[in-house]
Amino acid sequence: MDKQEISIDAKVTAEDYTTFSRIACKKTQSYNLSLIIIPGIVTYYALIESGKILDHLFPADEIQKYFPKLDMTIVKEFAPIFIIVMFYFVWLSLFKVFRKYSKNAFLSSSRAILQPKTVTITPEGVREERRLGMSFTPWKGITAIDDQKNLLLFYIDQYSAYVIPKNDFDAPEDAQKFLDQARTYWKDAREHAEQTQKDQKNPWAHASALPATTKPADNE
Repeated sequence: MDKQEISIDAKVTAEDYTTFSRIACKKTQSYNLSLIIIPGIVTYYALIESGKILDHLFPADEIQKYFPKLDMTIVKEFAPIFIIVMFYFVWLSLFKVFRKYSKNAFLSSSRAILQPKTVTITPEGVREERRLGMSFTPWKGITAIDDQKNLLLFYIDQYSAYVIPKNDFDAPEDAQKFLDQARTYWKDAREHAEQTQKDQKNPWAHASALPATTKPADNE
């Protein structure tokens, strides 16, 4: 593929950045562990300590006042299911509130990020130009290139990336061409960096390729 610059005029929306944030969080180990550990702890206590939790939240004597014919044995048998369902309802509600708050906070503090921009890939790196300025990252500074359903993501670190919506391209083929060229530049840069690192560790590796020095013959 020829060495060339390819540019795209992009308009990133708040929804695009929300999607990117969700993708980035899912890649972190702490996020994935939290999705397993927290529900796991609640499930454990619901199964093991359901009786104590139920007695604390709904004392048997108080329930009997309003429902004298209710069999508390059956209630305690279904207590774990009740507690788990209640927890997940609260968990889901808090999660939705947090997402809405995060999105509103982002919109109020990061208006500049949503400005139109031009992203250009070159053999040297990625350049992003906005009305307020320009940024450039060499390919060795790109940690990953991710092809999502609606976004192209060029990661700078775990939580930062160049975000490019695919619908800003004229056609899907143009987005694919942009992605293929970027991956070619990125791969070449990584291979060059790895070779340079090897050469620095072993400076005599190419000594055999150097021309031999001949000593001039003595005049007789």
